[in-house]
Amino acid sequence: MSVFIILLVIGLTGLVFMAIPAFGGHHGAIGHHVPFTGHAHAAHAVHGHPPHTSNSNSGTYLGLIPSPRTLFSLLTFYGAFGNLFQQQFHLTVGLSALLAPLPAYLIERFVATPLWNFLLKFAAVPDSELQTLLLKEAESVTAFVNDKGMVKVVRDGREVQFLAHLATDQKGIAIPMGTKLRIEEVDAEKERLIVRLI
Repeated sequence: MSVFIILLVIGLTGLVFMAIPAFGGHHGAIGHHVPFTGHAHAAHAVHGHPPHTSNSNSGTYLGLIPSPRTLFSLLTFYGAFGNLFQQQFHLTVGLSALLAPLPAYLIERFVATPLWNFLLKFAAVPDSELQTLLLKEAESVTAFVNDKGMVKVVRDGREVQFLAHLATDQKGIAIPMGTKLRIEEVDAEKERLIVRLI
């Protein structure tokens, strides 16, 4: 197997594994990268030591290191162009290896990067903590039976439904569908709400 094909497969495999968390509901694996130098300075500050400022060039050098996404993307295009030059234009492996970097960089920089950034706008956004629903208004979507029922509430800009229990001091009150309620407590572990009549 051609070395260019191997590099192409490695690059594509890396991109696929990086894309899975981004579009599978674990946003932040790619979109929120914390720079190494910022993390190190924060750690010193927490432990009472002032951040080191004498080695200011280290952050500059680290900024030159491409991201894993860029590396995998460059490997993919390098392998693709290298294989193209070798197979279609019948160039030697050495000459193909010398010619492939430039088009690989240009495609990655001006096509792949803008496309990747555009696609990440549609990546799954994580839900906010359930505790943010406290004291918000909810509406019953079923009649309550034995003081339990389903309610809908707006969470992160969209309607979601939760199992809800009626507050202890209001147990026995009939709650028909469409009743306006207020969220009094949140059981995040069981994703259950305690509600009461407004």
